[in-house]
Amino acid sequence: MTFENQRGPHYLNWVYICETEFLIYSMKKISLLFLSFISFFSLKCYSDSIPPSHIFNLSNWKLQIPGPIEIKALKNYTSSYFYLNNDSSICFDLNAEEKGHTQHSEFVRSELRHLPDWSIEETHHLSATIKISCNLDEYQVTVAQIHGVTSLNENAPPLLRIAMVNEDLYAFLKTDSAGNNTERALLRSGVKNDYFKLDIKNQDRILKIYIDGKECLNKKLDYWKFNNYYKLGCYPQLKKGNFKVYIRSFEAE
Repeated sequence: MTFENQRGPHYLNWVYICETEFLIYSMKKISLLFLSFISFFSLKCYSDSIPPSHIFNLSNWKLQIPGPIEIKALKNYTSSYFYLNNDSSICFDLNAEEKGHTQHSEFVRSELRHLPDWSIEETHHLSATIKISCNLDEYQVTVAQIHGVTSLNENAPPLLRIAMVNEDLYAFLKTDSAGNNTERALLRSGVKNDYFKLDIKNQDRILKIYIDGKECLNKKLDYWKFNNYYKLGCYPQLKKGNFKVYIRSFEAE
């Protein structure tokens, strides 16, 4: 009688189960190693590229990305959400289906937040040269904001959003002190996938918006009671689509 027959069919079943479990365990380990390698390779690619801080002054900005995560130290920082493009522009790259939006929103973002807060009585200016790319025919993505904040540093409504709606560029502006009502103003139609220069100027409680040097909006802001700060980047207003916002130059003061 052979050894296997002495052990009987139960022993053979036990050996089979052990071998199967070992094979499953090995496959899981290989899968984890493969995923780790891919993650490392992806991070390595971005870590080897030139960070945006080597070209742009990011000392007064922080970055908000899905998670939500805030990146305050932007010197030498680069990632799949925030990197230099071939033309030396900053690319804000985002899949709108990702999870991890901020507390007061339902949409994810890859967006710079200017650190200084300011009141509407002061003189301030945001300038940026921007290009937008999306794989959808119908979409809306915010590329710049004047966002409100209370004197206690609590969230308030955005006074202004500059957004691309399909291929047209709009300003969404709050028209009352509480920020409950919004008017929409067309700044330029048929922008498509071209760079445009945006200038937002606030002086003597008057907001002016220029596109490629042409004044497109002039509005008194006597009603606005909140402090403010600038935001710049990629903030889709829907939960699908792949977005890339390229910023070739920008300055805030």
